[in-house]
Amino acid sequence: MLRFPIFRQSLGALRHYLPAPYASRPAYSGLRYLASIPKLTDASSIIPVLDTIEEKTPTSYNALLKELALEGRSMQAQTVYDKIFRNHVIKANIDTYSYLMMAYLNDGKYSDAMEIYYELRNYEDRSPSSSSKDLRLDSSVYEAMIESLTKAVVEKKISANQEEPIYEYTVGDGDSLILTNVEGDSSTSLLTALTLFNDMRHLEIPATSKMYLCMLKACKEQRDDYVLRKVHKLIRMDPHLDPDANIINHLMEAYYAVGDIHALLDVWDVAEAVGGFNEVTASIALRACVRVGFTARANHVWDIISNRKNNQVQPDDFNKYLELLLMDGDAQKAITLLQEGKAKGVANEASVNIWEKYQRIE
Repeated sequence: MLRFPIFRQSLGALRHYLPAPYASRPAYSGLRYLASIPKLTDASSIIPVLDTIEEKTPTSYNALLKELALEGRSMQAQTVYDKIFRNHVIKANIDTYSYLMMAYLNDGKYSDAMEIYYELRNYEDRSPSSSSKDLRLDSSVYEAMIESLTKAVVEKKISANQEEPIYEYTVGDGDSLILTNVEGDSSTSLLTALTLFNDMRHLEIPATSKMYLCMLKACKEQRDDYVLRKVHKLIRMDPHLDPDANIINHLMEAYYAVGDIHALLDVWDVAEAVGGFNEVTASIALRACVRVGFTARANHVWDIISNRKNNQVQPDDFNKYLELLLMDGDAQKAITLLQEGKAKGVANEASVNIWEKYQRIE
């Protein structure tokens, strides 16, 4: 595995003025460099490109690094850093290290990216100089990394039963490694995202709603119950977060995906109690009740959906509830619902087919 003594030479000697914090600076499109990026991905192929950059500034080289990071060309990104930034030909800033980390993350080299991350984080802790303030890790840096990790294509999952242990950096002990008891499989990319999230919270850097949404979407797509419960706990413990309906909906969708209907309905109960839900939230709750045959709870949720002011009942919700009534043997209530649905224009051909299917069964 590669080692990155990148800060021993560059950060320790950095005393010049750096741009404003990462979050306040515009993202550089770098489009004029995109055409110059070679088709070959080996490290040496990027060297001729460096001579074609007219403006020898951090902005120009960071734009190139960004394009390499987006394509996951970690070796070429490392080469740009070594040639341009390591010996202070150009002074590196937080963008430089962010894009370098992103290049390794998008290349699937998570351990290498984490080495850079901990060097950067620990440098800020060690350095008393004012220059370290310009190299702060802020919410925007974490958000970009977490978004990248949660969108990574999962080719292989690491199991707790395999010889290679699943890692999670401890929040209290800095960058030491601990073994994690995982029920089932978790992807390395998602565990790395969780690691960054935990560490960010330990550093008292506020999380953004987008971070939570990225994590919840990934838990849903990967059906990862372990990470989902960790994220749910982070949501509950976040003093700066007032979960809106969008976060609640994604949380419930994730629990639906992993098959934990009880946890889903617990979330729904809280959302209903405080009024923190919308039509989508109620629809997810209804779908969950139908899935496990909770007729009484489904009746309650349906009443909320059908009586909610200015709410247009969706045919899909209508049909799910209709089918539940028929499965439960309540034909009289089902036919009444179907007639009302036809009168209101909610029932459709699928509704009639559901009714006819159960009539044939009887």
